[in-house]
Amino acid sequence: MAARSLNVAVTGNSESPSKIMMSVRGFSFVIDQPESHGGTDAGPCPVELVLSGLAGWMNVA
Repeated sequence: MAARSLNVAVTGNSESPSKIMMSVRGFSFVIDQPESHGGTDAGPCPVELVLSGLAGWMNVA
């Protein structure tokens, strides 16, 4: 099987030390810490997103 290249572009705009607005392929979402960790709980935390990404990868693999 021939190798294929994959180009990925991700942008982020930090709104505070605990909160960032991200954009990927036209999708926008917030990454934030829970209030108990100094955030506003406006979105999943980084660890939750990493684990969600792993689950998504496992689903299609």
